[in-house]
Amino acid sequence: MIREAVKAASAAQAAELGKKGLVYLAGGTYVNWAESELDADRVVMLEGVIPKDITEKEGRVEIGALCTLTEITESSLIPEALRLGAGFIPLRNIRNMATIGGNIAANRADSYIIPVLLALKAEVETFEDGRMSVYDYVKGEKSSLILKVIIPPFKGKIVVDRSVRSSAAYPSATVAVSVSSGECIIALGCISDHVMRLEDIEKEVASGKLKTEDEVFSAVHAEINPQDSLKETGPFRRYIASTLAAHSVRLCLGEGV
Repeated sequence: MIREAVKAASAAQAAELGKKGLVYLAGGTYVNWAESELDADRVVMLEGVIPKDITEKEGRVEIGALCTLTEITESSLIPEALRLGAGFIPLRNIRNMATIGGNIAANRADSYIIPVLLALKAEVETFEDGRMSVYDYVKGEKSSLILKVIIPPFKGKIVVDRSVRSSAAYPSATVAVSVSSGECIIALGCISDHVMRLEDIEKEVASGKLKTEDEVFSAVHAEINPQDSLKETGPFRRYIASTLAAHSVRLCLGEGV
């Protein structure tokens, strides 16, 4: 429960308060979530000090960290794959509140946004640590204050997918696969503590060593080992994730979507 909320006057002040233990409050969907693991009794509000605009220059798209997921789904400047991923969140009231910066910072394994950002080789601009890839941010479990997200020009094929039991249920697995300029990226969610990349398999796909859907399925199935949850067994999610990844790779290497 939030007991103290401080309105930051600048990004610098927000970052300083973050160092003192206050939790960053963007849209609030994770901070106020009943199942959140955050101890968020003291928060610093970011509204007005962190950008939320979307701009494009020479094929590079820059998204302010406080841009909501609804704004992402509705902007023609945003790559279609990212608009699709943001739209996977079924409740519009959540999309109206949740921000792209908050989604990355929460670093949830079931994020619909992070796999797409990894596949697009997106970066974040942070106040304390400058620019880094979204992959390095989530893999390193960073807590730097995110100012904006940068998506470089992308030429290639990308497939985004997920498996859900119902439209409002949490996903069993999420995936984003991209193939461009002899490089492959396979990002999986709901399999580990955070969204993960299958870097060894990516190299084998890019080199042509793995060519068929069955070969990719077998490689992914051997690589991942999700644990049981209250709703699903680890072997079930292992099969679902392997199937999604293999099918997405086939679409990227074939006609794509």
